[in-house]
Amino acid sequence: MLKAQLNPHFIFNSLNSISALTLTRPEDAHEMIVKLSTFLRHTIGHSELDLVTIHKEIDTISLYLAIEKSRFGDKLVVDIEGLDELDESVILPNLILQPLVENAVKYGVYERLDESKISIRLSLDNNYLIVEISNTTGEVPKGVTGKGIGLKNVQRRLQYIYETGDLIKTKKDKDQFVTTLKIPQNNTHEKTESTDH
Repeated sequence: MLKAQLNPHFIFNSLNSISALTLTRPEDAHEMIVKLSTFLRHTIGHSELDLVTIHKEIDTISLYLAIEKSRFGDKLVVDIEGLDELDESVILPNLILQPLVENAVKYGVYERLDESKISIRLSLDNNYLIVEISNTTGEVPKGVTGKGIGLKNVQRRLQYIYETGDLIKTKKDKDQFVTTLKIPQNNTHEKTESTDH
């Protein structure tokens, strides 16, 4: 179900962007194909129950954002903070961040004409990894009727893996939409996967 919910529009739009680049910037088209291939390989090669290191997860998210930046250029600004302070023992469910970052792009970039910033802030608080994803946003335009499938999917996965329902929170603060995850770091009953397939 997780794999089926990866936004097909993202894949179609990426392929269309690659097609356009082949005519004017073939080197950039090649680079985008490599990024898309690597991203898709990771999404297919892991179970949704696997735990991966935060560094692996951010590598995958960075590939996704690099592909989107190839489409949006300077309109999309990305800022990731705190990763250097976290070591390889910090883990989280595979691809748990992807739907949230995808939402940030959808509502923070697609629907705006001016520059939009997506920030990912990482930290440890006691025995929790704290992930805060924020994006510039405005009023949701007419005709945008998102059903929150991404958020609900993430919440269900966290509930299933950690057996608690209070690990994700969202808030709208002026022109920022913020999603915060708390990922327990004392969970030992799931498989950790940090290698490529």
